[in-house]
Amino acid sequence: MKNIKTVVAAALGLLIVGQVSAHDNYNYLHINAGGGLHTLRHNPELGSSTPGFGGTFNANYIHFFGKHSGIGTGVGLSYYQSRSKIEGMDVSAEFDTYNGQYYEYRMIYTDWKETQRALDLEIPLGYYNRFDFNDHTSFMAGIGGKFCFPFYYRYEVTDGEIETKGFYPFKNVLFENIPHHGFGFDDTKYSGSNDRKPAFAIYLDLGLNHWIKDNLAIYWGLYCNYGLTDLIKSHKQALYDKDANYAGVHNSNQVDKVRLLAVGAKIGVTIPFGKKPEPEVSDTVFVKDTVSLEDQLVLQTPDTLAADSSWIDVADMIEKLPNWDRFNYKNKPALEEATKAFAALSDSAKAEIPENLRDKLLGLNTKVAQSTIPNLESSLKIKHSYGFAFSSSDGHFTNEQLEYMHFIADCLKMNPQAKISVIGYTCNIGSENQNEVFGYDRAIHVRNYLVRYGAFEDQIEMDTRTFHNPVAPNNCEENRSKNRRTEINLIKK
Repeated sequence: MKNIKTVVAAALGLLIVGQVSAHDNYNYLHINAGGGLHTLRHNPELGSSTPGFGGTFNANYIHFFGKHSGIGTGVGLSYYQSRSKIEGMDVSAEFDTYNGQYYEYRMIYTDWKETQRALDLEIPLGYYNRFDFNDHTSFMAGIGGKFCFPFYYRYEVTDGEIETKGFYPFKNVLFENIPHHGFGFDDTKYSGSNDRKPAFAIYLDLGLNHWIKDNLAIYWGLYCNYGLTDLIKSHKQALYDKDANYAGVHNSNQVDKVRLLAVGAKIGVTIPFGKKPEPEVSDTVFVKDTVSLEDQLVLQTPDTLAADSSWIDVADMIEKLPNWDRFNYKNKPALEEATKAFAALSDSAKAEIPENLRDKLLGLNTKVAQSTIPNLESSLKIKHSYGFAFSSSDGHFTNEQLEYMHFIADCLKMNPQAKISVIGYTCNIGSENQNEVFGYDRAIHVRNYLVRYGAFEDQIEMDTRTFHNPVAPNNCEENRSKNRRTEINLIKK
């Protein structure tokens, strides 16, 4: 019991620590329900057992220490049931005080059926690992142990009868069907509680999270619980004794142990806390790359739409557009809609719009058409493993850098004739051949993101210059980290 209290205290401590640090790590509140084979495994000496079905409900908190690995705990309820069928004769030695002799007390079970049901409060503690397949789907696996505390545990006889007889060896006499001497038939539907104790089980969870929002995922998966300890305190009692006391199959000497077993499927929701890591695009591993963009990509205004909008509506749209000092590519859809609506107006309706608003619309379109793609010197935080061993990739773009990648991809989509080159650079650690691999991998890493966000592959050329053309002398780690970079350049026609 002392060990159980220690584990429970540790689990509660983990919940508190995880909640305090949730703003720095990506943690899960995982709520699910499921069902399947939920049985109380036992093997009666006379007869057989049949597994039953049940269900489970769990609320777990998983604290991730890194991008993939974490530890979790929580609380759950699981319902189990099983059935026993006892068939045959059991014998016990009893003492007849009237004759002063021992005799055989024979209990003959015919189609004797009993159902057992249990409800357990479970506290899990385990290790979890997650892996992102893409932006919307991630795999999660958990393995660990569960402490199972009995909340409800009962048995009920549903069918059959017991015939009792007495055989006296010293007289070679068999007494039967003498009720006033305790020999006869009993078909009472006994019921009662089993004498349980806390148990320990190991568990395995496998499932998928499908992210329908940044802060909500639908979870479905499979689970398995396997009990390692006996649920019953003692199996010394007879199932049925000469005084017509019925113990229940699990509490009796008919079985030597009872263990939990659950296998099933479950569904639920996952609610994250903290910043969600970006999914990995490739298995490349880098240290600190910087991305810069030279020249410009021209944004073309889209084709006009034939829309029946009044000049008042269009004027209101233009007036709500932000000024250029606050305008960025996120505001581009609003500008596009206002431009389309304005172009669809008749000449007379266009003339009704105040001149200052028409100038604002023209000025914003001119500014976007002349805009230069932002410089990405703020760096890509992509981890690099020295020794040229590609084994521990966990790098990803920051949200700000992803916005830049979105913007570049938008420019390429709107300018299908435009082409860019993505060039990977390295520091001077390693040979020329090894650094060619590093350089190309850096270029591929950036190219994959651009294609993911809608750019066409034939718009992107990749190359590497390895440690040639450094931006800083390769004489210290700080300078070498500057040289490990990826540059994006517009290919001029």
